[in-house]
Amino acid sequence: MLLLEFLTAFAVGLLIVFLFGGLLGRRGPWVREGSWSGVFWFFLIVFLGAWAVGAWTTPIGPVVSGVAWVPFLFGALVFGFLLAGLSEPRPRVVTPAEAAAETEAQAIVGAFFWILVILLAVAIIVGSI
Repeated sequence: MLLLEFLTAFAVGLLIVFLFGGLLGRRGPWVREGSWSGVFWFFLIVFLGAWAVGAWTTPIGPVVSGVAWVPFLFGALVFGFLLAGLSEPRPRVVTPAEAAAETEAQAIVGAFFWILVILLAVAIIVGSI
């Protein structure tokens, strides 16, 4: 069952990242100057969020191969929207005066990312037991 939940979260995560990254142009707050470098990190958060929500919620909706996929989709959408809200719509020019503040903001976003990854991993482990 754990493998099927993993695969469901992976597939739903890929779908949401394709929708947000490919169609809407939102690739997460870690993208630098229009590159696709942040897509992996965007996927990681969406994937872990979908898996954590799927592990903790009551199975609802249609069941495919023994896994109810609606909680996974809901979790991926919520995390996708949260990360899309943190993303800039387009790269902007940073003045030297803003560079120091941006470096501090990048450190805060980086710390937020690792805390979130650790909390989601703990939620998945505890929810799967």
